[in-house]
Amino acid sequence: EMNVDCFIGSAHLMLPGLTMGCCGCIDGPPSFAPEFWLAIWDAYQAGDLRRAEEAQRRASEVYAALSGFSYQGAIKFAIGVRVGMDMGGPKQPHEALTEDDKVELHARVEAMGLQPVDLSDEDHPPNR
Repeated sequence: EMNVDCFIGSAHLMLPGLTMGCCGCIDGPPSFAPEFWLAIWDAYQAGDLRRAEEAQRRASEVYAALSGFSYQGAIKFAIGVRVGMDMGGPKQPHEALTEDDKVELHARVEAMGLQPVDLSDEDHPPNR
């Protein structure tokens, strides 16, 4: 045995990864909407595969909302929408979002029902 933990690197495949022995997921979408992937994790850990499948379906909708945009730019922008600050654009060679892209993606994030994250909450201080 190698005693190695393996993460799935594709957020829309977290549940299949867990069922094959992965220990979690590392990808961009969970960084701005972690509650969707935590729902997958919690349901899978509880042995409720039906609930985990439904959570994966909802998480995959979040993942799909980023389609059509520069991936890195979309992730940074979506994080900014959640925390209420400009996160800047992606590093080159990745493309920045256009102003039209930002308007469209902002509407998609709002349509997901994601609430802004209050970084001033003393129960959840930001890492510094």
